[in-house]
Amino acid sequence: MADRETKPLDWRRWGGLGQAALNGVFGDYLARRGNPLAIEMDFYHQRRPLPLDETLALRSGLVLSNKIVVLLHGLTNLESIWDIKPRQAEAAMAPKPDNYGLRLQRDFGYTPLFLRYNSGLPVQENGLRFSQLMTRLFAAYPLEIDEIILIGFSMGGLVMRSAQKSADLSDAPWLPKLKRCFYIGSPHEGSPFEQMGHRISALVREFPRDYISQWADWIDGRSEGVRDLREGLDPAPSATPGRGFYPGARHCFISGSVSPKNGSLINKLVGDSLVTQTSAHPRAAPADSRFAHFEGVPHIPLAHCNRVYRQIQQWCEEDASQGSAQPLRQTISLTPVAAPEAAVWRDGQLAAGVVDLLADGYLQTVGAVESMHRAIARDPHEVLARIPIVRPVARVVDETHKGVAGVVYGSLKLGGKLVQGGTRFVAGRWGGKRPDGRRQEDDDPTVDE
Repeated sequence: MADRETKPLDWRRWGGLGQAALNGVFGDYLARRGNPLAIEMDFYHQRRPLPLDETLALRSGLVLSNKIVVLLHGLTNLESIWDIKPRQAEAAMAPKPDNYGLRLQRDFGYTPLFLRYNSGLPVQENGLRFSQLMTRLFAAYPLEIDEIILIGFSMGGLVMRSAQKSADLSDAPWLPKLKRCFYIGSPHEGSPFEQMGHRISALVREFPRDYISQWADWIDGRSEGVRDLREGLDPAPSATPGRGFYPGARHCFISGSVSPKNGSLINKLVGDSLVTQTSAHPRAAPADSRFAHFEGVPHIPLAHCNRVYRQIQQWCEEDASQGSAQPLRQTISLTPVAAPEAAVWRDGQLAAGVVDLLADGYLQTVGAVESMHRAIARDPHEVLARIPIVRPVARVVDETHKGVAGVVYGSLKLGGKLVQGGTRFVAGRWGGKRPDGRRQEDDDPTVDE
């Protein structure tokens, strides 16, 4: 029997997904250290960042119109979370990309833009950056933008809300054009998953032995972005209707559940596995909000589900029939210039970032093992020190043990620091701008060769 034809591993795609996962869990730490693995916020098209300058129309390859829709992914995701899998009959052929943004372009003429961001940063910081990026888009867009739709999945919905607040405080020019916001599986009132992590950390920290309680620091090492999901933006006791939502837009809330049985106990406890219905349909929602719930659609599938899109489509059609949607006035479609090849230096920079992260994890592990070792050894030495007949010997043994441990752990830490210094030097050589003047972010490590 002939060997089956195997598809080559798309290592760039998997590398990008791994980078997104690291950013979700440790993104704030990566950003503080200047690690090349930290994702910079940008709009993406076909896995490449869009240039927000006068070359936008030429270099993007997008069909630009006076109406745009921006899609924001969730924690640890990339914009690929929106991709809708083709039907089985279409999978054998070369399927075309499909997602909520492309369907809104086909059905209503919206230009889809996909945000990529470091989901480990605090929600408030990402909201501010997103508002600033939207202002830059307004300045670079070759047409007058008449209407904006925002669609946020999970954490993306919280970033949308935070951006509305930032834009309102700074009188950002894009906010008056915002007409509709869709929040899909967003934990407005917190996520039980992060709440459980917080309780576990608190329990471990209260353990009476240092070599156990110190592991709470590892649990608490999760990013600020993850921690922001514990209470969301609307802790239940202080939820005020309309607070944090731009009043000039219609706000739509979508939730799911793990079980198709309406009202089942598991749905009440865990909702869609990460977000409950009460959190996805917050008490702070404005009075004229819309709500939809999909039994049997868990958290991740909410971002690429035909049933969910049909609901979005229905709401958009209702607004169009009521005259609240802007007509499609003008479009620009240009043949894009040839995209540059993925740069080898970028791969090297990311590899340096991986090694730096591993070296830092190694150093923290050595430090934790050293702390645990010393804590465990301290108890018998303290007991022996209370016995007069062995006290002198115990003191010598204790000092010798500390000296040997200091040399061993010091040597292990020195090795890690040397590796870190080398990787930072390598990453620094790849820093700055390329010879052609483009930013490093203009090449994306997840682009196929």
